[in-house]
Amino acid sequence: MHVVQTLTRISVRAPSSPARNSSCTGPRALAGRLGYSLRRRMRLTGRPARPEKLPVALRIIHLPTAKCRLARHKLGRMSAVARPGPVHWLRPGHNSRSTGRLCHTFCAALTPILNGSFTFVPTLYFQPNPVAMATPKCFIARHGETEWSKSGQHTSRTDLPLTAHGEKCVKHTGLALVGLDRLINPESLLHVFVSPRARAQHTVRLLLGENFDSVADRLTTDERVREWEYGDYEGLLTKDIRALRKSHGLIETSDGEVGRAWEIWKDGCENGESPEEIVERMDSVIADIQEMQRKAMVETPDRTDVLVVAHGHILRSFATRWVKRTLLENPRFVLDAGGVGVLSYEHNSIDEPAIVLGGSFTVPE
Repeated sequence: MHVVQTLTRISVRAPSSPARNSSCTGPRALAGRLGYSLRRRMRLTGRPARPEKLPVALRIIHLPTAKCRLARHKLGRMSAVARPGPVHWLRPGHNSRSTGRLCHTFCAALTPILNGSFTFVPTLYFQPNPVAMATPKCFIARHGETEWSKSGQHTSRTDLPLTAHGEKCVKHTGLALVGLDRLINPESLLHVFVSPRARAQHTVRLLLGENFDSVADRLTTDERVREWEYGDYEGLLTKDIRALRKSHGLIETSDGEVGRAWEIWKDGCENGESPEEIVERMDSVIADIQEMQRKAMVETPDRTDVLVVAHGHILRSFATRWVKRTLLENPRFVLDAGGVGVLSYEHNSIDEPAIVLGGSFTVPE
């Protein structure tokens, strides 16, 4: 049976003879005791109860999968699979927060098994409410300050080093945001995509700091996240690009708008990349990231986040395409040199990409 996210697998074995202890033979009594044990165990540790803490009539065997976690007993759908025998679907109340009620439901349904009427062993799969799951995130980080980013000159292939101030800012950003109890948890990183430019390669090392070695095997240098190819506009300020285009007679755009100032989002770059080429490049890497995260939500639910370390224009394009918006209008996003942004999903669904405008932080007690 395919289970989207199996966090806990429990086998319930029928007793060899009907239980004689009246305190735990009925489904209500079993539900109450089992429900209390599960609630208490999950409340204190986030894990299901140990077998020895449950009624004798229910022989529970816990088989962990990928650091099992039941988050505050927010249980959703539960299924019981009998081998041999048919598949039974048991559905408690919608988004029920009552573990006792859910336990009562499955205990009542399995009463014939508990009474020894059947000899097969059912397997219960608990699937938590998706809201209780950690939603995958995609962190985007722009490289630290260079002399050209400081002056506003367009930099794509020119490989400039970070300034001393740029290095300092990235280091402090890493100390504030990267760590086991920080926004970017290295253990939760599924993959890291880095531009081949030296300024981005240096930035990812400074940002991750002492955590870099632990994620090095999950890091890929990817040409698709290099900066927008500026072509003839390399090293120029925006005002200089507009003057150059005017000298080339480029004062009327393909959409017939006369006299409009140059915008990279609509016009692209002479002998460089067009917006259409950027869209193709971004859509390719986004599709790969989202497919990786879709699989990770099932296979490695504790490791679903992605980090992309790249450049200003390309990351703004990335964020625009992440939420499936066109590049033809200026997205009006700002991403400072050395800055970090967060992309994610609504409703814990890969099919609903979103931009995180703000998030809360957990403060250790």
